[in-house]
This record gives sequence, structure tokens and C-alpha cells, in this order.
Amino acid sequence: MTKEFNINLFSKAIVGLNNNLEKVGGVFHKNIDFLASNEPLTIKKEGVNKMAIEIKENMDNFNNSYLDFENLYNEVNETIQENNENKKEYLDFMNHVEEAFPKYISELNQSMCSMGSLDITTEEFTSVMNNLNKVLISIIEVFKKFLKLSNNYLNKN
Repeated sequence: MTKEFNINLFSKAIVGLNNNLEKVGGVFHKNIDFLASNEPLTIKKEGVNKMAIEIKENMDNFNNSYLDFENLYNEVNETIQENNENKKEYLDFMNHVEEAFPKYISELNQSMCSMGSLDITTEEFTSVMNNLNKVLISIIEVFKKFLKLSNNYLNKN
């Protein structure tokens, strides 16, 4: 019996990642005018620390998204190795990987650059952003594994 592609896990992972990025982007967006204001530096640093707290509150969600992508990769890879996949579903998914994942990688890299480019920073903010970047880099690495897998799969099928 062939194994169907786990669309539920993929949906959970991709929606989770998108929602998390939107939440973090919202933290930056709602503070951009404040950070550009004439407030004293000490007040701005307090605001940056509040941003760090808001972003930190989302870290478990980012980690869960990473784990969902990693689990999906392992499941897909194992199913392909066993030659037990639903060919049509897996071809469709692999074509999607080839089209969408390079864009995601680029967007995640751009997000990391823009989120880390505040003129005002604190130790807390830097620590939170370093942790966030580690998770985003891990997600990018999973996407790269998917791209390699999809390339090999599409060349065989």
C-alpha cells in the first residue's frame, strides 16, 4: 500500500512559520515610529527590551515549526527510500518544493538581515535575535535538504 503525502503536517508547518513571521514582523512594524522618534535613548532601549520579550514569547512556536518541517522531511525521505509513496502526490509536492522553497530561503535570509539591523539594541534584544536566527537557519537547512531530495526525486521520476 502506498503512503499518502502528509498534507496536514505540511500545512501545520508552513502556516505556523508564516504566522510566526507575521507576528514578529508586527512587533517591528508597531515600534518603527517609536524607534525613529526623539525619545531619549534610555526610553528607546526599554522599548527594544519590550520588543525582545514579545519576540521571545514566540520562540516556542518557531521551534515547533522547525520540528514540524524536520519531521516532515524525515517522513518524506523515509517513504521515498522505501519506494512506498503515492507518486502523483509526491511529484506534486516535489515540484512545489522546487518552486517555493528557494523563495522561502531568500525571504528568511532577508528577514534575518532586516530584523537584526536596528540602530538601537540591547543585550536582551541581541540574545533573543541570535536565538531566533538560529531557529530560522535550522529551518533554512531543512528547506535545503528538501530541495536536494526533490531534485533527486524529480530526476528519477
